[in-house]
Amino acid sequence: MENKLKIKSLAFAMVVGLVLFSDTEICGADWRFLQKNFQGDFFYDAERITRSSGNTVGIWLKIIYSEKFIKEEGFDDLKQTIGLWEIDCKDKKACLLSTSHYAKEEEISSPQVWLPPEWKSIAPDTIMDALYQELCK
Repeated sequence: MENKLKIKSLAFAMVVGLVLFSDTEICGADWRFLQKNFQGDFFYDAERITRSSGNTVGIWLKIIYSEKFIKEEGFDDLKQTIGLWEIDCKDKKACLLSTSHYAKEEEISSPQVWLPPEWKSIAPDTIMDALYQELCK
């Protein structure tokens, strides 16, 4: 049991390290359209999907905000947000590990890392449910 905890802690530390030291707009990203809603267009990076033996999937999710949403929320310069998510395919739960916000001038906010990650059930007919359906077949 203690070894499992050490392995999970190490894996989590590696993910956080990747979040802190990687550029989410680097070459090699393969952004695939997932879904559109009132907020904007959602894409996932098919190039950087990770899978663990515990049936957990790591995925980068990007939203390019709609003009209507930006105007209604008063975000003015905000263009998009990219987040690193984990999805537990067995228990149908997801947690957000990190987010970065991009302005229209391509300025990047400091990444926000969510520690400890908070696992939440995936509700039906949501963006996370669409991602779950796509990745946890």
